[in-house]
Amino acid sequence: MLSSEDVDAIINDETYVDATASIAQSLNMSVSDYFPAILKQICLEGLKATGHSRQDLLDCLHNDTDQVMAFCVKKLEFLKGTKNEQDYPEGEEPDKDDADEVLEVLPISPAFLIGHLCEFHLLKHGEDGELAAYLKKQRIPGVNKYVRDLKRIFSEIES
Repeated sequence: MLSSEDVDAIINDETYVDATASIAQSLNMSVSDYFPAILKQICLEGLKATGHSRQDLLDCLHNDTDQVMAFCVKKLEFLKGTKNEQDYPEGEEPDKDDADEVLEVLPISPAFLIGHLCEFHLLKHGEDGELAAYLKKQRIPGVNKYVRDLKRIFSEIES
């Protein structure tokens, strides 16, 4: 059973810290020291949703560091131009005046890489349908399209 200590072990792992710093640098960003308890809980739920152990994820990161980083950067580049789509119940869609806008760009969280690592691990080592199940547990809208996009990105870095 995973615990918050597992989240700490991952984000304090030397390879994880180096990979996060490298990705942040490539994005012209920095990594924050701020890691609130609620974010740790969200990361823990994400790790549990994979159905895999901390060691499985760390082994994946240690064995495929360059691929994990390339997957993360390529995925972020892909998502950069996409519209932020949300699933709202009918009749509860926000007004046009309520659209999100970026007020300030902050440093990335130390937990930034965990979700990307989970997706990469499930793409590389997961059973058929495991990635979709994980994303549904994470409440990602448009799961089927997102899975296809992730598989395409993954295939590009694998070749």
